[in-house]
Amino acid sequence: MRKLVALLLVFGLLAAGCGGGSADTCEGVADATIDAVQQFIDATSELALNDLMGMDDTDIAGFTEFEETMTELEAKADELECTDQQMGQLLAERADDLDPKGFLGEMIAGAIAEGATDIMP
Repeated sequence: MRKLVALLLVFGLLAAGCGGGSADTCEGVADATIDAVQQFIDATSELALNDLMGMDDTDIAGFTEFEETMTELEAKADELECTDQQMGQLLAERADDLDPKGFLGEMIAGAIAEGATDIMP
């Protein structure tokens, strides 16, 4: 569970790039990250804390794809020389665009609103 929480605190908050779309600015990377995070929140909205307790991250539907998207976004942010501080601020500014559903969504949206930028341990 600790690994999952660590991953979630960092996941959509990575200095991220462009999943599916084209992001040629740090702002575009932040927009793409928020979109990817919302899709993940939507896919996991039915999971409760009790559901998560015995799960490995690979047991969560869509987690592997989400992790791959976040890795691509991080690479794009690095290419654009977006700093973690800059990405944290850009993501925090967009946190209100998220519709957090369920325990996981609330946790993720809260971390983003607080400026978290790193999810991977």
